Amino acid sequence: MSIPRLAIHRPVTMFMLSGVIVLLGTISLLRLPVDLMPDVSFPSITVRVGYAGVGPLEMEELVTRPIEQAMSAVAGLERLESTSQEGSSRVTLNFAWGTDLNEAADDVRNRLDRVRGRLPEEAEAPVMFKFDANAQPTSTAWRCARLPSTIFLLASNVCPVSRQ
Repeated sequence: MSIPRLAIHRPVTMFMLSGVIVLLGTISLLRLPVDLMPDVSFPSITVRVGYAGVGPLEMEELVTRPIEQAMSAVAGLERLESTSQEGSSRVTLNFAWGTDLNEAADDVRNRLDRVRGRLPEEAEAPVMFKFDANAQPTSTAWRCARLPSTIFLLASNVCPVSRQ
């Protein structure tokens, strides 16, 4: 027997089946956790080193390369990116999903301690950052008008103010 024919000949059964589906959907919807900013930890660590008055080429040779060489053997590392600018070096380590970031951070910290002796003495101590999605702003407002009343009007369109 086909489904449409079954639905026509047994309307009570179809009504009960529809009711069960709606009930299970409602229960599932109520149990579904919803967060504005869910707890997501990207497996990423950034190492920054400052060295005032040094150009990008010297920064790469004196600071970035030794750190890259030391970090390239960290367990679980998928991608290593580095940027050398005047007076600043940044090395970003991206790890595979599922990697314990605390263990990776300990390994990175140990390797930074070992490579510290190969860095110039005038360079700042390496600083390590874990990426935290909750530290990022949820929205950013830019000033695009000259008059404060226009800014208020734009902001009230984006975030309505309840007046009581």
